[in-house]
Amino acid sequence: ASRKESAEMYVIGRGFVKVHLKVGDQVELDIVGTGKSGDGLGYVEGFKVFVPGTKVGRTVSVSVETVRPNFAIAKLVEECNMT
Repeated sequence: ASRKESAEMYVIGRGFVKVHLKVGDQVELDIVGTGKSGDGLGYVEGFKVFVPGTKVGRTVSVSVETVRPNFAIAKLVEECNMT
C-alpha cells in the first residue's frame, strides 16, 4: 500500500473513524445537500458520501468507489425517485 493508503488504514484500523462502507458497497441514500464542487451529498450512518451528477431531494442507489477517513465518493447506479 502507498504511504497515503497506509495512513488511512491506520486511522480507520485504530477506530478513530467508524467507517461501515467499503469500496464496492452498493447503498441507497437521500441527497440532502451539495459539496463545494457541486456533487450531491448524502449520509450513511452519519458518514458523508459525495455522489457526482445528483441533485438535492433525490433518493439514489450508488456504488462506493473511494473511502477516505472523513467521506466517501460513490458512483450513481440508479435514481430511485424522480420528484
